[in-house]
Amino acid sequence: MQAHHYLGALVKIGNTIRYVAEREGRWVGLLSISASALKCAARDQWIGWGYRHQYDRLNLVANNSRFLILPGCHDKNLASQILSMLRRRVQRDWVERFGYPLLMLETFVDPERFHGTICRASNWRLVGHSPADFIQTGQGEHGRIETRKIWTTTALNDYLDFPHVRQAFMIERESINKKSGEQSQERIYGITSAPVEKASAEQVLRDNRGHWCVESCHYIIDWNYDEDRSRIRTGHGPENISRLRRFAIGLLKGKKTDESIPEKMKKLLLNTRAVFDILKMTRNAMPRNGNFAGA
Repeated sequence: MQAHHYLGALVKIGNTIRYVAEREGRWVGLLSISASALKCAARDQWIGWGYRHQYDRLNLVANNSRFLILPGCHDKNLASQILSMLRRRVQRDWVERFGYPLLMLETFVDPERFHGTICRASNWRLVGHSPADFIQTGQGEHGRIETRKIWTTTALNDYLDFPHVRQAFMIERESINKKSGEQSQERIYGITSAPVEKASAEQVLRDNRGHWCVESCHYIIDWNYDEDRSRIRTGHGPENISRLRRFAIGLLKGKKTDESIPEKMKKLLLNTRAVFDILKMTRNAMPRNGNFAGA
């Protein structure tokens, strides 16, 4: 599963049963049935239960959290046959293993990758789409229009091997370049120690963006100067060299061109005179009628 599923292997989430599908003694598929999602608006609305009853009856629903047809085994109708067999088999196994029946199975399909054809062929029903907990659209900064969506959950808190976890989240960024029209999409996953009552999905998204504003500076410096592996450790040396590097990055950012920081640095490396121009230590860099005080 770790090697071939695009999401990788999944940690055990609550009550879990894992299956291997075989054909003539050969492994052809892997499946995982786990505890249901704590919240899912489309599912909850379709069932029709209210908040009072939802948490008492979640144990009657299980989630098909992973399904993988192994490479070289994509035979016609195989996947739908496996899902149909699973639906019949898991009801018996769940009672034997955990002592209570399952009344419903759920799963989530990524529409960017799949159409859900296999599920429909196995008589699964589409009950809706999972809306983001918060959506934010940018104002066209940096030459692109960006839409940010965030989903948060507390269902993984007890299963993540990390101290003080209070929420896990996924952020999806969809970006459109205003000049070229090129589209890109990125997903990131994270955890936070801030509980739900103190950090809504909107606040988590805001904090994530604010953290990146700080982290981007460290990223630029480490990428261009390999700062994390610096051997300067004596006295005030680390602090001084860090300040000089930040000063240099600030000067390069102040020179408004379409070139990236590495491209600017490479040009300066090949043209020492340009370094003095940026530092305003040459006559060419001084404003007209200004005083020149350079060597």
